[in-house]
Amino acid sequence: LGEKRWVMDHGRGTTHCEGQAMIAEGFISDITERKLAEDALQASERKFRSLFENSADANLLMSGNIFIDCNPAAVKMMHCTDKDQLLSLHPAQLSPERQPDGRLSTDKANEMIARALKKGSLRFRWVHRRADGQNFPVEVLLTVIPISDKPMIYTVWRDITERVKAEEALKESEERYRTLVESASDAILLVDPQRHILSSNRAFLDLFGYTREELTGKTARIIHQSDENYEAFVRKAYPILHTQGPLRFEWELVRKDGTRIPVEGTYSAIRASDGSIRAYVAILRDISARKRSEEELKAYRDRLEDMVKERTRDLEAAQKALVQKEKLKTLGAITAEVAHEFRNPLMAIGGFAKRLQKKLPESREAEIILKESHRLEILLERIDHYLKPIQTQPRECMVN
Repeated sequence: LGEKRWVMDHGRGTTHCEGQAMIAEGFISDITERKLAEDALQASERKFRSLFENSADANLLMSGNIFIDCNPAAVKMMHCTDKDQLLSLHPAQLSPERQPDGRLSTDKANEMIARALKKGSLRFRWVHRRADGQNFPVEVLLTVIPISDKPMIYTVWRDITERVKAEEALKESEERYRTLVESASDAILLVDPQRHILSSNRAFLDLFGYTREELTGKTARIIHQSDENYEAFVRKAYPILHTQGPLRFEWELVRKDGTRIPVEGTYSAIRASDGSIRAYVAILRDISARKRSEEELKAYRDRLEDMVKERTRDLEAAQKALVQKEKLKTLGAITAEVAHEFRNPLMAIGGFAKRLQKKLPESREAEIILKESHRLEILLERIDHYLKPIQTQPRECMVN
């Protein structure tokens, strides 16, 4: 058929007395499958060796507690001078005496190896110590290679120093955020896109009278007076949050005991990197005291306006009285002057009338002049006394 096959030739030759070959006999075995398997194994070994040597992570082979091979990345990671130095070290020499959890590194390493042998593979975090004595965190992957009665362990170390720093920074940031939120005097509520409560701070629990357990699985509807009130809030707030961004307005909410409280709320959406909304946050401030102050201030303003109006009326009355007083004073001065000017000629008229009456006792005209002069004197006296203060005193009288 023209197909090439690998064979193993086994045979022997028979010679005659002169030493010449007479007969050759034997058999041929087809070893094509074995050769293909050997070639595949060699190719696999070359691939493994290539990956082993060129991996950016530290790759090591262990047999028991002894390193039998490592790649250049492992030598570099452990700050060793060469491969022989790293392989000459005992595994216990590659870690500090104790791990961060306080356990002896040797005891914990033996436990991890035993777990890996039982499960077939195991991934965990570890702390290694470089040749220069510097500790650093690694992620370890142990994979058991069951090739003999004493299986080998394929070990991969990945330096996670930067990841650990990032995790610690994130943890520190989250702790600062949590401390800030918990110590805030304003109530803070976090809800998911379906408005289920995710978290709340202590001020929120104190303001509305709930425990954290009571809020678990509840929606923001729990702090609204009614479904209508809640739906009205949704229609007012969420369209703006979706299209414009954060907003602030006043609303009336309700405590667990049914007490209504006015709050000033600042609402915003938390978005993912793709712009989708992951959660909503509300910062609520109880403005009951402010509302009472505003009502008291309004009442005081209304009262002040009434007082101003009343005082204005008093001032207008006082002004009128003052004007009237000035008018009377002026009238009094004019009257006194007029009376004085009239009295002098009147006295002369009266005097001459008396003299004329003495000369002519029977004269009717002289009597009339004298009588009218006397009447004018009485009138002037009345005018003079009219504008002077009058002292009044009570006296008994019959009302009938």
